[in-house]
Amino acid sequence: EDAAASFLAAHHIEPENPVTMLLLASTFTGRGLFSEAQKLFDHVRTLSDIPEIDEQEGIFHVQQGNNKEAESHFDELIARCPRYLWGHIYKGQVLIDSRNYTQAEASMARALKIDPACFEALYALAR
Repeated sequence: EDAAASFLAAHHIEPENPVTMLLLASTFTGRGLFSEAQKLFDHVRTLSDIPEIDEQEGIFHVQQGNNKEAESHFDELIARCPRYLWGHIYKGQVLIDSRNYTQAEASMARALKIDPACFEALYALAR
């Protein structure tokens, strides 16, 4: 509750700040307020092209159980920013959840090439 109130207050102070909007959208997503989150994602795309938009919108789709749409956002993120570690990790998780283990392993291996000590990728590969 405190985080949501803080992000909402920050959004009112600086309504066009893309990072604040993403944090607020993430909070809405976690609460199941998907239509409110989608409105923020749509708006922030008109303001910025930061990679975190695809990352957070991908997570948004995962939380709704829409793995194909989530994978699409992570693919877009990876295409734009191939060294963005979390794009590979989240895509790998979606692929694991979809039981596409061969591609998941490849995605996690790409994450390890970026950061050989990445716990999330090492853990996923160990399972």
